[in-house]
Amino acid sequence: MKIFSAPILIHCWGGLGSQLFTLSLAEDLSKILPNRKIELVFHTGGVTSRDMELNFIPRNFNCTIVDDYRDDIGSSKKLISDFYFLRKIIKMLLKSTAILATANDDSEFDKIKPWVLEIRGHYSDRTISEPTLKRIYTYFSNTPLDLGYQPELPNNLGLHYRLGDLVEKNIKSYISGESISRLIKGNALISNCKIDIFSDSPDKAVKILESNGLVNYYSDTDSKSFDIICKLTQYKFFIGTNSKITIWVVVFRLAIDINSYNFIPKQIESQIRKNVFNIAMANNLIFY
Repeated sequence: MKIFSAPILIHCWGGLGSQLFTLSLAEDLSKILPNRKIELVFHTGGVTSRDMELNFIPRNFNCTIVDDYRDDIGSSKKLISDFYFLRKIIKMLLKSTAILATANDDSEFDKIKPWVLEIRGHYSDRTISEPTLKRIYTYFSNTPLDLGYQPELPNNLGLHYRLGDLVEKNIKSYISGESISRLIKGNALISNCKIDIFSDSPDKAVKILESNGLVNYYSDTDSKSFDIICKLTQYKFFIGTNSKITIWVVVFRLAIDINSYNFIPKQIESQIRKNVFNIAMANNLIFY
């Protein structure tokens, strides 16, 4: 049938963390539907404009970038509301035939049919399988590293502090400086560590930490999200905040060393537990 020769379009909205979840979905889907072509569709639209941050795309996938970000939020909202019910009906019809699918968690992924044409969602509540994780990690390392290898880790504490649009757009709450300060000062393992800060708003991050009595830091202002993930896998101690980048750092760190020390906010605990295939073996994963 012609429908089976059409590519499966997997749509993505968001930054590097979301793009990695999209790629992991594509990797897993290619295993169960090996005869279907897969095209990754990256959208710039959303609350803020997003760029394509993956600097690799596997040869077996095609890639399209759709520039659909709009500043005129008011007019775009009116346009959406005018067509809301029509769009909803069409979407329901397409989902009922399984031509359109979501794959945000394992149960939705298992329901994908061979004739699917489009997949939309955030994909961040799926378990990341070990083969897919190893493949994606290989893209980061540029060499087929054994994930069981234990690198030389600096004794410093790596902190990923997501602020950005969480502060500017007031989308959802960010982790307070008080929470981070209480965590560091209250844990003997990290209380005297030099803190290396990686943030989308480094100056703001420094001010927040300073106001909460943390001054033993270095702020990285140059790293892009891709490099941040690579660098933070190398620290002996890691503190994450409310971010998909944090999730990917933890996923890689636990794959490299299941006993690595990771301090993660409770707000994303459920996601972490769903994403990491070997979570039950993690001894030093602490939720604050």
